[in-house]
Amino acid sequence: MKNKINNINFSTIIFFISQQSFLGIGLLKILTLTRQNSIYVSFISSIFTLFILLFFLSYFNYLPNYNIKDKIKITYKKTNKIINLFILLFTILFFIYSLLLLSIYIQNKYLNETPKILIILLFLIPTVYSVNCGIKTISKTSFILFIISILDYIFMFIGITKYINFENFKPLFEVKYNNLLLSSINYSIYLCSSLFLICSVSKNDLEKPKSINKHIIIFIMLCNFFIFLLLFGIIGVFGIDLSLIFDFPGYILTKKINFFDFINHIENIISLVWLIGIFFNCVMSLYLIKIYIKSNRLYYLTILTCLLVSSLFFNNSNLLLVFIRKYYALPFIVLFLIMLKRNKN
Repeated sequence: MKNKINNINFSTIIFFISQQSFLGIGLLKILTLTRQNSIYVSFISSIFTLFILLFFLSYFNYLPNYNIKDKIKITYKKTNKIINLFILLFTILFFIYSLLLLSIYIQNKYLNETPKILIILLFLIPTVYSVNCGIKTISKTSFILFIISILDYIFMFIGITKYINFENFKPLFEVKYNNLLLSSINYSIYLCSSLFLICSVSKNDLEKPKSINKHIIIFIMLCNFFIFLLLFGIIGVFGIDLSLIFDFPGYILTKKINFFDFINHIENIISLVWLIGIFFNCVMSLYLIKIYIKSNRLYYLTILTCLLVSSLFFNNSNLLLVFIRKYYALPFIVLFLIMLKRNKN
């Protein structure tokens, strides 16, 4: 049991990695499609989210002694190398996207004069160190940061309550059904898109594998609840038209926070919760990459390549985010199709 991973600690990782897609592309797409009615999407999307979750959990439960790489080897006897190569390349691209999103966010909000490569390098060092420490250490760190993040969210919403104007939610239910459906599906994909990363761990590596399904559902729904509160706060404080102007409306929202009329300008502290989410996406992506790449030389060469690609080859970050926002779901649909196949024995 000493080498087993605590269920709660492991599940807190899911709370963080499920947030990343909303920071870079998700919030603006949801707001664009359903405008002031976006607050209802969190509830309607629960149906689609539950379907995706049940499918994912069925794959996580399949061959519980193996991680995703070994599951593919057993399931696809003839084409496993090609499929595993696709998953590796996709994970590398996802890792690059996470690094890029991290650098865009920090440059825009904290260090606008700092070179992108330096920002990424500063975060890459603790990412590599965390991966080298192993999944048990990663999950323990995640649990500690989870407690801090919950307090972070509570302070955020207490601080903005007095600025909420319920007139900003009118007119109610004035949205096309197609947009509502599309927005709900997109919301569910954003919420669940990073779940494939935890397949880097086999189910039986957990202390209580039989109860992990319940913990995963609880923590992803908890993440869903906080995303709903974030959407509620953004629309309630700014109104829909002003909300769509900002690249990172969640960060702008934290600028409104003050306590007792003298504790203010604490947005950089409060907004750290989203940086933690990106950080854990980077950590879990790199952890899965390390499982696929056994050679240390090739592993560190891959990290260096990701650093250079994410910092030097994407100068027009806004155009890239628009492109990702448009085609974000496609590789996850392919991954979904790969996970459909199961061996009967």
